[in-house]
Amino acid sequence: QALDTLMRWRPSEPPDFRVVVVAVTEADVQAQNAEQRRGSLSDETLDRLLQKLSAFQPRTIGLDIYRDFPSTLPRLAQQLRQMDNAIAVCKVSDRASREPGISPSPEVAPDRVGFSDFVIDPDGKVRRHLLTLTPEPVSPCTTTSAFNLQLAARYLAAEGMQPSWTADGNLQLGKLVLKRLQPRTGGYQNVDTGGNQILLNYRHPDRLATQVTLGDILADRVRPDVFKDRIVIIGTTARSFGDYWLTPYSPNANAQIPGVLLQAQMVSQLVSAALDKRPLLWVLPQWGDAMWIWAWSCAGGLLVWGLRRSTGGAIASLCIPIALLAGSSWLALVGRGCWLPLVPGAIG
Repeated sequence: QALDTLMRWRPSEPPDFRVVVVAVTEADVQAQNAEQRRGSLSDETLDRLLQKLSAFQPRTIGLDIYRDFPSTLPRLAQQLRQMDNAIAVCKVSDRASREPGISPSPEVAPDRVGFSDFVIDPDGKVRRHLLTLTPEPVSPCTTTSAFNLQLAARYLAAEGMQPSWTADGNLQLGKLVLKRLQPRTGGYQNVDTGGNQILLNYRHPDRLATQVTLGDILADRVRPDVFKDRIVIIGTTARSFGDYWLTPYSPNANAQIPGVLLQAQMVSQLVSAALDKRPLLWVLPQWGDAMWIWAWSCAGGLLVWGLRRSTGGAIASLCIPIALLAGSSWLALVGRGCWLPLVPGAIG
């Protein structure tokens, strides 16, 4: 919760101009023919949307909508098979939570499919970014790469930056190595780090990326240059589909964001870290955390000892280092992306 608070206190960054989100709103869903629609998009609507987007020449298109059924339109089926820059989603099965999983679109080649799964903390919030995993043998979704990683990798490949993996299993983007989470990482102790996970450095949800609606595109109300050479992610924001998630920017259960924006956060994190050197979140090693807590404990103890004859002085001497500790933790997070142990230091 301290990390969440520090993240919300950070100054807002400019939106990521590389990412465009096409939101399928509740109004967009209701505007379609109910008899033709399966899920949030009918085949006719998706066909029109993909034809328009293809003409706008985006670099990659991500369809963050489950389509575990064949298309009824031959033209759409052919389009899905031939669009090399289009990525589809599936969902990995999980026996522990009795999730059966969801198959990908049958028209999309396996190398253009990514899983949509997120890692959720015990309080229901998404703070970690899942890059890869090993699906269960019976899972209908067999891809090992995340949907957002697939989109980012294809965008970066066009920039001459082919993602690779180091010998110890870390993702490498150019010279940048994304060190995977360990079971003991900062505030996480004995956490399940299955697959390949990193911390998620959010942008402010209100200033994430360009957002347009499906209706705007179909009505030709959006300039074509908005999409050219961009990463376009299509997904529903309709509440009726229940694809909403808690984040560090969710002070209560009502302040959730749709899954398509969460995918956009993750795509932006990877691309911005690789091309703009935007900081990833990282932590000190265990001994570094211990030294940090010990140093602040000593500082507070010495101040109180020196002013022990004055109750007011002792109280002030506690408030001052705690304020300095909070300020230092905030500056480290804003400037370097470092997550320091604020609460343990304050308790010490």
